[in-house]
Amino acid sequence: MSGGQQQRVALARALIRNPKVLLLDEPLSNLDAKLREKMRFEIKSLVKRMGITSVYVTHDQAEAMVISDRIVVMEKGNIVQIGSPHEIYEKPASRFVADFIGAMNFIPGDVVEVLPGTNEVCVRTEFSDKLLCRSTDGNVTIPGQKVYASIRPEDVEVFGEPPQVGENFFKGIIANKAYLGNFLFLFIDIKGTTIRVQAPHQLPQKEGHEIYFSLNPQKCMVLPE
Repeated sequence: MSGGQQQRVALARALIRNPKVLLLDEPLSNLDAKLREKMRFEIKSLVKRMGITSVYVTHDQAEAMVISDRIVVMEKGNIVQIGSPHEIYEKPASRFVADFIGAMNFIPGDVVEVLPGTNEVCVRTEFSDKLLCRSTDGNVTIPGQKVYASIRPEDVEVFGEPPQVGENFFKGIIANKAYLGNFLFLFIDIKGTTIRVQAPHQLPQKEGHEIYFSLNPQKCMVLPE
């Protein structure tokens, strides 16, 4: 039997005993990409239908997001965050968590101002004296603190013309552009800082062209350095 077949047989043997707790240590690692994607949903459906509490160990972020009700993220043997897939993705507790679950832009800077009565923070970066962001739950920010203004590529909005109103609008140069079918992946250079962007596939601008973009203040979060 192939390695993938052996893994599936081992999973079937474990499930047929109807255990109270099931430990799965990277059970899909030897499967090809399409079968692995299918088996994620099969495993999730099986354990829910059988009512089995499962502990699933994986380095694959997609598996963790699809299969889990709650995710425990560990760094160097220590638990750094526990939460639902949505909480882990939208409100990461640290740079490590944000980088492990999904792609993220990390823009180094320092806190200039914490707006009273809000979760809004102004950050000075290499390309902006006042980048408006939000602080995440549990992360205390104070003026002068070194932080990362962090935003996911899909939350960066691009424009062909300069926007008329709004916060966090900038102009950069498309350094690299990759066509990935249903979207484009852009690397925008702005004063030496690279911003990764997931953009609509029909975007006409080419490499070397200027482009305007927005870092949504409600999606741009401050993470400790």
